[in-house]
Amino acid sequence: MIKSLVYILTLVAVIFLSACSSKPHVQPELTPNVRDRFTTEIKDNGLKLFTYQVWQINKSSPSSDESLQRPIIRSKEQLRELRKAQRAKEQRYEMWQQQIEIGLVHTLEKSHFCQTGYIEIDRFIGEIRAEIRGECKEGADEG
Repeated sequence: MIKSLVYILTLVAVIFLSACSSKPHVQPELTPNVRDRFTTEIKDNGLKLFTYQVWQINKSSPSSDESLQRPIIRSKEQLRELRKAQRAKEQRYEMWQQQIEIGLVHTLEKSHFCQTGYIEIDRFIGEIRAEIRGECKEGADEG
């Protein structure tokens, strides 16, 4: 539990400290296994687009075999432990999702990109990587 809390707090710090960059932003002194990237594109008609990506490295993704296997429950204690593990996994995912959103907001604020907000075009948040694409509400000639 303490290890998870330390990991989550480290992830929060990394995302808070992320900045606008066209290449991966690395904070190795905080955590060696999280990277992010913020890329922007301004179209000829003034349309402002961005992509915010976050990923964890050196973390094995769940294998397809592992996700298909169901543990054999032989006792109420095993069932309680399984439920506890599932809740912990859900909580880690929720924290990961929140931190990605916080990281995006912080990155947009630091970069002064999308000063009047944005419209989310697409979102993918997996266990070890995430991507949010958006369009600024203001055009390049307005903001």
